Amino acid sequence: MLTVIVCVVLLFLAVAASGLSTPRVLQSSFRVRDGRRLADENSDESKNNLFVESEQAAITERYHAYHRCPSQTGPLPATPPRPKWAIITLSRPSDPYILQRNAAIVSKLRPYASQHNITSIFFSEEVIPESVEKQWRSGFESIGVAVKIINTAKYAYYPLKEDGSSNEAVFGYRYMCKFFALDVYKYLKPYDFYFRIDSDCFLQHLNFDILKWAEDSRVEYAYLLRKIDAHHITQLTLPLFIARYLGRCSINPTCPMDVPLSTCLNFYNNVHIGRVAFFLRPDVQHFLHATNSTGRILDYRWGDSSIQAYAIRLFMSPKGLRQIPHLTYVHGSHANVTITPLGAKKRGVYIRDQ
Repeated sequence: MLTVIVCVVLLFLAVAASGLSTPRVLQSSFRVRDGRRLADENSDESKNNLFVESEQAAITERYHAYHRCPSQTGPLPATPPRPKWAIITLSRPSDPYILQRNAAIVSKLRPYASQHNITSIFFSEEVIPESVEKQWRSGFESIGVAVKIINTAKYAYYPLKEDGSSNEAVFGYRYMCKFFALDVYKYLKPYDFYFRIDSDCFLQHLNFDILKWAEDSRVEYAYLLRKIDAHHITQLTLPLFIARYLGRCSINPTCPMDVPLSTCLNFYNNVHIGRVAFFLRPDVQHFLHATNSTGRILDYRWGDSSIQAYAIRLFMSPKGLRQIPHLTYVHGSHANVTITPLGAKKRGVYIRDQ
């Protein structure tokens, strides 16, 4: 009897030393921000490994709704002779940069606007006063560009509290990420191409018809500059989801962009051109909805640029991916950094990242 008791005590101590210590270490590798758990960006490698294991399990649990995967879609249909263009941004009435952004676009498109079918779309979760709308319209309408103001408040996040009740609507950065990663394409269905120019971005050097260039080049996605995602938690977690998704849906990546998919690339996508039909493909839409279903855009601030980059790397033909030539722009809210095809510059000097 004594032997049995000793064995039970030893077994209990062994479990306490191994299995029960893990939750305490794992808990220490998180911090709480606004009620959400985030991995500590300064944690050591062992804690990161524990976090990765936990995240793999969480991704599996959240993935059930997207088990049925569509087959990969073939080439896109040809564009019509006069494609419909949407120039898009997400803004607010109080935006301090928007008028400068609008003036720069009007100046660069003025010589070519009459040759294209263009609509300038302002998305906003706020109601735009009539006086502000008039200001936004004036420049574009002077060059024959139609203007639409679209309220997007219904696509806010409504995170749950611990008791299961819903919080108030969440806007801000994470809302923007979800909107541009997924929701925006609901509004772009009537268009063939879109040209995203964020409200704090000012076109600087552009002396050619960029819309005609995109049409003639059969662009599916055109970017100015790419880089490695600098957000630590995204680097840890988004590639885990991608690996799980590839295995579950038997995806054969078509455009990995010369680096392993475990490397989290993204674009400076605050200025880029996209072919709407690509992002509306059933397989691409499935991927975008599955990504959103993880909840990690809200939890971990997965950025729309990295999600978009993975959609391109998994599904796009390499022929459709182009770098925009002869364009620079200034990113006003980022200390007026100038973005060029060769890199980001500050005061005329190239910098590593912004």
